[in-house]
Amino acid sequence: MSVGKDDRVMLLVSNVSGTTQKYQLLYRWLDDNAIALGKDITAPHYRRVSVLTGNGVTREAFVTRVRILAKSVGTQALDVFLNLHGLRDGLKFVDGKARIEDLTDELGALGLAHRFRLLYSTSCWGALHAPYFVAAGFKTASGSRGINANGPYDFPTQLNKWVGGSTYASAVAAGNNPLMRQVHDRIAELFGFDEVDSTKEIAGVRTLRITSPAG
Repeated sequence: MSVGKDDRVMLLVSNVSGTTQKYQLLYRWLDDNAIALGKDITAPHYRRVSVLTGNGVTREAFVTRVRILAKSVGTQALDVFLNLHGLRDGLKFVDGKARIEDLTDELGALGLAHRFRLLYSTSCWGALHAPYFVAAGFKTASGSRGINANGPYDFPTQLNKWVGGSTYASAVAAGNNPLMRQVHDRIAELFGFDEVDSTKEIAGVRTLRITSPAG
């Protein structure tokens, strides 16, 4: 079964500026860029692109939005682009840290795994989170091995490959361009960040495409 434009929805979630006091100019730019570019790239390829940003990015709001979108009439596949601060064991929402096990248990309890398809995260330590999202029902999930500094290059590159019909493994490989990754990681290290490794890893089905079924 091929999943067409009218069968799929995208959720864009971004708030890295609202959960820390550091680097506000940078993080506000990253939030604005993630939403603007994310919409520009994905909107022509989805029936609906839903945005969750600013003070609306609470844990409850995220889970609720996932439920509403996955249950919406005609939806066969829900994809999520997640741009939040990450910790080894969780994600930062406006209302505090959510342990990854607790968050993914909530998502799994929705009983909508047959609609969950891709979860692409630019959050730090996202590779540690990815298997939990797959266990919650997403067919494929990805994230960085350590502190993620390559988002400005990785996410537009990866999303353009994805909507263009590439396998997700090919999209991730393009975003992992060694030169760009090393440049961004080195800049982050010069700013004092430790354990920087923007290399994205995949959990779940590597051959997933934008036309692939969920579930």
